[in-house]
Amino acid sequence: MDLEVIRATAKSWTALIVDDNIDNLTVASHILEFCEAKVHTTRSGEAALKILEDHDDISFVLLDLAMPYVDGWETFKQIRSHPKTATLPVIAVSAQINDKERTLDMGFTGFIPKPFSMQPFLEAIYEYLIPKAEEFTDTESDDIPAPAST
Repeated sequence: MDLEVIRATAKSWTALIVDDNIDNLTVASHILEFCEAKVHTTRSGEAALKILEDHDDISFVLLDLAMPYVDGWETFKQIRSHPKTATLPVIAVSAQINDKERTLDMGFTGFIPKPFSMQPFLEAIYEYLIPKAEEFTDTESDDIPAPAST
């Protein structure tokens, strides 16, 4: 994937990054800000829910799963339980690769393993957020009978 294509698209993104580890939070926010995305950050699930309540411009959430108090799993459930955020893309971020299948089964939009580097991180977000053209093709059009000749 071409980084310039991702950067051009990322200019329209507003991300909420939720991670209790300040280093991970900083790296993720700097990568997205490099692409001129708008970024909100917080270190807790409770604060993330408040930010989502107060801002209508969030494009997606990057959510760490292992946080104290309210972890990413519970934060995700709360995000999904509110009509305003029920369909908001939420991408799980975790050092535990074993979490990937569970996150996808629960309905997370995607999963990004830690640690991450810039290009694979951006490519993953792009792939999760940008629908592929083939998803919009009409596969049933072959099933439509041709008009009857008169």
